Amino acid sequence: MERKRAGTTYNNEFKKTMADLYHAGNSVKDLNSEYDLSQVTIYKWAKTSTPTSSFDLLHRTILTIINKKEHTFDHYEVTVLYSSSTYIIDN
Repeated sequence: MERKRAGTTYNNEFKKTMADLYHAGNSVKDLNSEYDLSQVTIYKWAKTSTPTSSFDLLHRTILTIINKKEHTFDHYEVTVLYSSSTYIIDN
């Protein structure tokens, strides 16, 4: 597996999303292979982060999926995903 070079920085939202995924029950091994992060880094982010609600996690997960660009979303799909997650969170 190819590793990210030293010095790669991640924004706070990404760190929080990874911590939330860990707190939601995803294994460090799975997060490590999915996002190519070191297991130590994932544990560190999880330790310094407070778990959020499942609704907030859903919203972050949907945004992460959209941002990964493994699937090309058209404007309609993005609108439906984002609106659905926002509706669930607000209600």
